[in-house]
Amino acid sequence: MLELPNDRVRIYFVRQNEIKDRELLDAYGDLLSVQENQQKKRFYFSRDSHRYLVTRALVRTVLSEYSSIKPRDWRFKPSPHGRPEVINPKPFGTPLSFNISHTRDMIMIGIAQQSIGVDLENINTKRPTIEIADRYFSAREFEDLNSFPVNEQYERFFHYWTLKEAYIKAMGRGLSLPLSRFSFYFSGERDIKISFDPRLTDRPEHWRFWLLRAAKDHVAAVGLYNPEEINHDLEIREMTPLASDSSLPCEILRATEVLT
Repeated sequence: MLELPNDRVRIYFVRQNEIKDRELLDAYGDLLSVQENQQKKRFYFSRDSHRYLVTRALVRTVLSEYSSIKPRDWRFKPSPHGRPEVINPKPFGTPLSFNISHTRDMIMIGIAQQSIGVDLENINTKRPTIEIADRYFSAREFEDLNSFPVNEQYERFFHYWTLKEAYIKAMGRGLSLPLSRFSFYFSGERDIKISFDPRLTDRPEHWRFWLLRAAKDHVAAVGLYNPEEINHDLEIREMTPLASDSSLPCEILRATEVLT
């Protein structure tokens, strides 16, 4: 059983389109609950059913690395905002938080002792318009985005979008929290800072963020509630559930600085 220190965050990436072995996929199906297997059958497209299967198997196998609970024995319920929560009694030696995100071809899960949110986006499969940023971003973010040439705005948009998604997911509130009430900005070449509308009563020093180049076409963000202002290490791994788990070299584009 693995331990996760208080100053460590682990991120796992799965290239789900590369998982094609039928015996392995059947083993994933054996891990899922009756309700999950029923949900898998409801997807119209096979790619969506496949992604759901791998995602649920990933969550179950990763959590079991930190617990004596077997992968098929995990039980979940959705929070009021749709975030899955473990309902097994006392599943971990120390409380752990996890969060998942996915695109059509990759899945991401983050796990930490503090509340964590993650988001993963393929920057080449979507072309967001400036009107979306005008509607959802803060005035400061929108102004910064507009300062770039059009061909450079797409990636900058996803830098902001993934960070904002990571924050609201770590808060556990989803889109019930207006995205314009908090603002990210980038100082220097690698730093990330956040500021809040006074109505949120949140404190920037209580948060850490990482912006990652997960793959050639993928940007990912990690948001971590950090009220103790710990200087966390980020460990990034690539996994095929029930098959392989190895370190993944991953470019950290930006990260929140912690003063020590």
